[in-house]
Amino acid sequence: ITEQEKLKKELERLKDDLGTITNKCEEFFSQAAASPSVPTLRSELSVVIQNMNQVHSMSSTYMDKLKTVNLVLKNTQAAEALVKLYETKLCEEETVIADKNNIKNLISTLKQWRSEVDEKRRVFPALEDELQKAKAISDEMFKTYKERDLDFDWHKEKADQLVERWQNVHVQIDNRLRDLEGIGKSLKYYRDAYHPLDDWIPQVETTQKKIQESQPENSKTLATQLNQQKMLVSEIEMKQSKMDECQKYAEQYSTTVKDYELQTMTYRAMVDSQQKSPVKRRRMQSSADLIIQEFMDLRSRYTALVTLMT
Repeated sequence: ITEQEKLKKELERLKDDLGTITNKCEEFFSQAAASPSVPTLRSELSVVIQNMNQVHSMSSTYMDKLKTVNLVLKNTQAAEALVKLYETKLCEEETVIADKNNIKNLISTLKQWRSEVDEKRRVFPALEDELQKAKAISDEMFKTYKERDLDFDWHKEKADQLVERWQNVHVQIDNRLRDLEGIGKSLKYYRDAYHPLDDWIPQVETTQKKIQESQPENSKTLATQLNQQKMLVSEIEMKQSKMDECQKYAEQYSTTVKDYELQTMTYRAMVDSQQKSPVKRRRMQSSADLIIQEFMDLRSRYTALVTLMT
């Protein structure tokens, strides 16, 4: 732009000089109107003036183009920095911890990002406005000078890609918020089913141990002991439905978490393909497998209890 401004100033000076020369030529043409060479000279001067006007117009158009492209570049860089910022944030973690407070914190963070994203999106309308100005100049250059502006096509394609990536950021945030709400509910249902069973099994084991250790002194005591044993067996059998319910919630949680983690992994792969440097993230074991393993341990304890009673 600085070089073009120097050239434009030089061109302005030349145009002023040409104006001075033109006035002198017109004065000469008036004095030598009878000369047969005047029409030819006047025609040649007209061509020079026309060429000067064309060059001056082209210079002005090119200066406008450079200034507009400079603004397009600045807005593109700002938009790209914004997109990369939130792409990086969304790629930092791929796993969900089976903890309600952790999930609440994730949801709170995502809501904060969504608020920031909505607030900062004005950079894209600004970029679109500058692109429209650049397009108008590009169309003018093609119409007037038959010159195709390849720079505009490149900037337009770049801007379209950034808009698409920005929309993907929006979609990711909204999808993760929705999925995490579901994951949080699944975890609550599972914990509400798991903890009573986890507390109940050692209580039954203790009761059974006491029954086994007690020595009946007479038939009445033996009958009481047998009745306690039957009630315990009945209680254990009734817990089967609770175990099945707990398993359902464990599998439901595992499925929703795996779907969530697959979505984040897919998004991260897409981001890595767009950014030159891969996004760093923390690696953690998936809570989907941990919850299933936790339930399987509970199931094993319950099965051992059933086997002991039979």
